[in-house]
Amino acid sequence: MELPEFFQLNPRFSSSPQISPEHIEQIAKLGFKSIINNRPDDEEINQPTNQSIEIAAKNHQLAFAFHPVTSNFTEEEIYKMAELIWQLPAPIYAFCRSGNRTTNIYYLAKKLIDEQGEFGIE
Repeated sequence: MELPEFFQLNPRFSSSPQISPEHIEQIAKLGFKSIINNRPDDEEINQPTNQSIEIAAKNHQLAFAFHPVTSNFTEEEIYKMAELIWQLPAPIYAFCRSGNRTTNIYYLAKKLIDEQGEFGIE
């Protein structure tokens, strides 16, 4: 199964559309150290569950975080994303259904990081 096209937003962080457990080995081989799932379970029929992806990630020694969000991000969700970006081993592979939510919350989290200066992310 081919890995969806992903976009490197900076050397620490890439954004992607939905992945499946079968993609995890490829993600690990590409050198990623962590995965963030920004997609809530049950958005679509036959969507891989968070748990199935988390198990595969852990089987490949990847750090994993489940941070489901909708398009209307709260301040708390943005702050949590900033914390994850700061705390998880990089590079990070993050995904949602299309990659758009992940990309958007990344940039909002990065803005928060830049404003607060406490996270130290480039």
